Amino acid sequence: MSGGDNEFVVEMISDYLSNEPKNFSFLMEALKNKNFADIAYHAHKLRSAAQIMGANELLENLECIENLALQNKCVEDEIGFKIEQINSKILTELSEELQVINPRI
Repeated sequence: MSGGDNEFVVEMISDYLSNEPKNFSFLMEALKNKNFADIAYHAHKLRSAAQIMGANELLENLECIENLALQNKCVEDEIGFKIEQINSKILTELSEELQVINPRI
């Protein structure tokens, strides 16, 4: 997608690292409160960011969560825990990748 443009990659990773933790916390709060409308909204919003980053495992779980919420079905706690782990790993990997691409950050 970047066509080898490191500036673009740095910008995309930086945007993800600065925006998605907040959006992810909104999703986790919605899951905790079993607010189906908010769950669906935030899961959908996070899906595009996950897809851009190539985070396929997170993307699949977000799709599952969104579909359950749209059907007003509860999301099991283990799925919430799983996406927290996946997201944490992604944030770590992206931070490390950002340091490799642009060590001045």
